[in-house]
Amino acid sequence: MSNENALELKRHELAASPLFNLTFMPSVLLLPDSLRIYRATDAATRILGYSHDELQERTLYDLLVEPRERVDAALQRARTQPPFVLTARRPNREERIIEGIVHPLDEYDLLHFSFADLTDLHLPRRALRETSAISPRHTGYAYLRELVCAISRTFDGAHAYIGRLVEAQRVRGIAYAIGGALHEPMDYHLQGTPSERVFRRDGAAARAERRPHLAPLRRPARRAADHRAGGRHHADEASAWRVDEPLALQRAAHGVGRQARGRAVH
Repeated sequence: MSNENALELKRHELAASPLFNLTFMPSVLLLPDSLRIYRATDAATRILGYSHDELQERTLYDLLVEPRERVDAALQRARTQPPFVLTARRPNREERIIEGIVHPLDEYDLLHFSFADLTDLHLPRRALRETSAISPRHTGYAYLRELVCAISRTFDGAHAYIGRLVEAQRVRGIAYAIGGALHEPMDYHLQGTPSERVFRRDGAAARAERRPHLAPLRRPARRAADHRAGGRHHADEASAWRVDEPLALQRAAHGVGRQARGRAVH
């Protein structure tokens, strides 16, 4: 038996073994030179959205959003600094954020790539990390400017916008950032925009309940409130929320959108 045939037999035995195929972790075996997918587990097909045969016709590069150079750099770092995060695109164009580790299987001349789908966890965790890093020195509009920068960094080039409804159909820009960099906030007419539905829904709810909207502050503010009890005055600390005029600030970043790859994030 030739060396090539012997190697292929060993690979086949590995792919058919319970050690690989029955693992609960989504995993694929890759040919190291081309990153062509040799075999995939059932769990991997469910997350990636392709059948076993379809995956074996593709390389790892074909499945990922990131360019080849970035994938190569991530795999190289993963050998010493696991794990790494990449974005997989399913056949229906849906994107999934995966965090994985890679191990060389020198005996089989393969790479073992196992991963987890962190789509529902990665971005909220990253957003929390970005926004919590904003200095408490930033308050008011300064905080809102820092907030749009943090949100737009979270979504890798997203457009984050905060506006204020100043007339029935006109929004005045307060803060606007792209990819973490501030830009001049534009004013725009509300009619026919995606934000119109949000304003109308929240405005109707506020009128029905006869209550103003609440906009969160960065930290509590102190206000003096007179309470006459037994002839004495008491200072009261205000809540960490301030009452603003109706429709003053509609959600922290209602205009957050992602133009890249045709997705919008709200």
